[in-house]
Amino acid sequence: MKKTSIIALLLAALSFGLVAAPAVQASDAGVRKTVKRYQARTAPLAERFSKADAAVKSSADIPKAAEAAGKFRTGLRKYKKALSSAKAQSTQIKRGKAQLLDAIRKFDLALVEYQGLVQMTQTGATEQQVTESLQTIQRRIRDASKSERAALAKLGFRVIG
Repeated sequence: MKKTSIIALLLAALSFGLVAAPAVQASDAGVRKTVKRYQARTAPLAERFSKADAAVKSSADIPKAAEAAGKFRTGLRKYKKALSSAKAQSTQIKRGKAQLLDAIRKFDLALVEYQGLVQMTQTGATEQQVTESLQTIQRRIRDASKSERAALAKLGFRVIG
């Protein structure tokens, strides 16, 4: 009787050990899979916004870029929601996930300000004021992009550029 219960206990412990190790990997893999999926979904939106932003030569060009910023924000919101619900196990993946969520937040804040430029142009701001605000926003977007690249590297993705 004792021998049977010890064997059953050992088998239970062994099966728990076999199940627990892949679950950790699967959880981290789930975070990476989410990042990969949403990077692919938001990349075209980011590209469109980047082109619209580069095309801004005067305050008359801002509404088109602000529209692209709004669409990019919508994609980022979905990305943030999906990434927030993904559970990480390893410290490295947890840190990368937190850093990526912070980068998404930085992007979102800058894009909100970008959309605010439309109101700024409509309220009679000077071209210089609009240009200064635009440069500040673009600097924030560059900083968010650097943070995103660092987070992706932390998550084990090869970052180009």
